[in-house]
Amino acid sequence: MVQKSFGRVPRLVIALGAFLSLASSLVLAQSRAAQRGLTFVRVHCAQCHAIDKVSDSPLAIAPPFRTLHLKF
Repeated sequence: MVQKSFGRVPRLVIALGAFLSLASSLVLAQSRAAQRGLTFVRVHCAQCHAIDKVSDSPLAIAPPFRTLHLKF
């Protein structure tokens, strides 16, 4: 009986380790995607639109990104 419980513990540890590894890689992938998106917006959009939470757009007729969802 003792052997069976010891036999299950490593499988549980391996499964938990695999789950944590997968979760951390997903977080890193999301972080990289967010960074790529921010870089894209800074290069292609920020000349006209405000891309932060508070400032006005450099081009007066260009709506800030934070309000685009209200119009489109």
